[in-house]
Amino acid sequence: MRHNVTLLFVVCIGYGLTKGLTDFAVPLYLKAKGYSFRDIGTIFTISAIAIFFLRIYLARLSDLIGRKLLYVGSLALTSLSYLGFPFVERLAAMAGLKTASDLSFGVRETMHATALYESRAHGYVHLQGMTRGTEMLFMGLGTVAAGFLIVGCGYTVPFAAAFLVLAATTLVFARWFTEPAEVGRKGPRLGLLALLTTSFPRPILVLTVSGFIFGIAVSASHYYLPPLFFQQKFALGERTIAWIQLGHMLSHVPALFLVGWLVKRRWKAVFFWTLLVEGILLALVGCFATLGPTLVFWWTHDIIGAGLWAPLQWGLIQHYARKESRGLDASVVPAVTALGCIFGPLLAGHLAEMKGLPLLGIAAMVEGQGVSLPMIASGAIMVASALPLLLLPPDRTREATP
Repeated sequence: MRHNVTLLFVVCIGYGLTKGLTDFAVPLYLKAKGYSFRDIGTIFTISAIAIFFLRIYLARLSDLIGRKLLYVGSLALTSLSYLGFPFVERLAAMAGLKTASDLSFGVRETMHATALYESRAHGYVHLQGMTRGTEMLFMGLGTVAAGFLIVGCGYTVPFAAAFLVLAATTLVFARWFTEPAEVGRKGPRLGLLALLTTSFPRPILVLTVSGFIFGIAVSASHYYLPPLFFQQKFALGERTIAWIQLGHMLSHVPALFLVGWLVKRRWKAVFFWTLLVEGILLALVGCFATLGPTLVFWWTHDIIGAGLWAPLQWGLIQHYARKESRGLDASVVPAVTALGCIFGPLLAGHLAEMKGLPLLGIAAMVEGQGVSLPMIASGAIMVASALPLLLLPPDRTREATP
């Protein structure tokens, strides 16, 4: 299965580049089309609702038919949605395309993590960190490319480029990925209601509660807000914002590449403290009126945050998932996290357009400063998402085993 691991790295390159292009282009494109913060929040929320149900059902289906078909299908549908983005105008059509494009992040995230585990369980946290680090690196490159393409060519070219890159990535994966022989035909096919009422292992449920709260937090500050935050608060242009976002993406990479060597034990403790610290640093992003300190905290909150805890979270998920329903069990935490993401974009949209905070005795905001409130709220909610992790079983050394 060594060639599978190599191939998954290749997919991370293509997918990361594509996601960097579109994550940067979509919110600016919607704003340029005249949509308000609340409209954009609605588009992202509709997408999150649909993906929650699809993710649960398709993850269980992958236990029956394998990971490859669903992985290929999600990538293909996403690439086609990117192609259609510049040609639709109505809010409902935008929401439909956003839902299709986010299928890759939903279904593909679980398929990738589980396929990687099934291809090579030993040293899983190290491999998960390396693949995620590679993806983040190319997301940063895609973000910079999007900034230059938007200024030089308009919005159509970034979406067309994203389609071409992801379509080629899909073909490569479809042609050369080999499904492990033991995957598929595991248990009966269940309806969606039965899946939603399945009894999951207690540690999976604890991680799910934490994930739901985290989903609210991260979607309030990271989904569509960053380009608009820097544009509105500091009047920066697209290219400058692209470089800022490159720094944000690259801040994840060192820890992701090193986590397998840095964290050999005490996964629960490291997960808890890094998530807690990340929330505090993220809240500080919105607390300054000048660009310098804002950038310091924007660029550092993931260095000792998601760069370390994200691979550990997936390691814990795979450790506690049941072998006969690994796809389903591994999908629950990210799926419920995505359910939390229903509320974050709406929260950000409302906070960003507030003119004052009556409960705090503040009658009016300084021009453009309302956009800071989602960052502050996101950090506070992220701190709260760390607390359920205290209910996980006691720490011990966990090396993934097949």
